[in-house]
Amino acid sequence: MDTKPTSHGIDTLIARLHGDGVESGRREAERLVAEGRAAAAEILTRAHAEADALRAEARTAAEAERQAVVHAFELAKRDALLALKDELCVQLAGRLRRMVAGEIADPDLLRQTVLAAVGDGALPGDADRLLGEAARSLFGDGAGSDAGGGVRFRLAEGDVVVEVTDETLGQLLAEHLMPRFRARLDGTHAD
Repeated sequence: MDTKPTSHGIDTLIARLHGDGVESGRREAERLVAEGRAAAAEILTRAHAEADALRAEARTAAEAERQAVVHAFELAKRDALLALKDELCVQLAGRLRRMVAGEIADPDLLRQTVLAAVGDGALPGDADRLLGEAARSLFGDGAGSDAGGGVRFRLAEGDVVVEVTDETLGQLLAEHLMPRFRARLDGTHAD
């Protein structure tokens, strides 16, 4: 018997099976590689989308935080300016009171202030004399100095009490000057 043709048939069969197996393995490997690449591309796409979403969320949070900081800074600046303006007004009022207290100790200044409030002292006839007598009585017998720096006097049997003191004059000056002072601080006062 000739073993060569049989062996050749087996060799051919083995070669064909081997070729089919190699080809099948190659196709399977290509399919697995393609599936792996597709899965990797999908994972990469999802990762990029998640990274983009996280970046957008971080930008939004950072912008919100920035706006909150700017708003807080503006409020702090406004509060500091208001506190400074209030303190300046308190300081001005205190300085006015101290200045008035120093000046009100002068009886001639008080007399001139009262005369200026009533008129310029050049009234016709007996009015000038009466005004002078009234001023003397204010700073003479009818005046008291119990109001601190300045005078206190009563008109019409005690029904009206008028105080001309450093405190009342300082307060009066402050009430008159504060709106203008605040307008200057605010930059709204035009000279």
